[in-house]
Amino acid sequence: AIKEFQIAIDLNPNSQASAVYYINLASVYEKMGYYDLARPCYEKAVKLNVLCFDYYLKMVENYKKLGIVDKKLEEYNLKHQYPLNDIVIGLLYIQKGDMATGITILDDFCNKEPKLLVTPGVRNYINKITSILN
Repeated sequence: AIKEFQIAIDLNPNSQASAVYYINLASVYEKMGYYDLARPCYEKAVKLNVLCFDYYLKMVENYKKLGIVDKKLEEYNLKHQYPLNDIVIGLLYIQKGDMATGITILDDFCNKEPKLLVTPGVRNYINKITSILN
């Protein structure tokens, strides 16, 4: 499977369509326990398709598996001028266990960016998390 996904990526490595192949490759790496090899694949997928919420979620979950949530939180807080980084920051807080801060950041993002294609995914995630907490 790794070889097949890599061939697909090599054919067109920087297209939005290739984001799916990067996600699939990352998933295979994670199933094998190679979280460090999955990380750049998740990051590339997010970069290629910034409007797919699931990619952000998978990337941040990978950060937790690698034990780098705090490091990434510092990094993303420095790049706060880019609005989509609020998605990552909110998810990082949630992965860290600070649910209230994470949900607040994600909710603020939804209020500031109601028309983006990624916003319904963020809103659905907030609803899912809050229903689990209640």
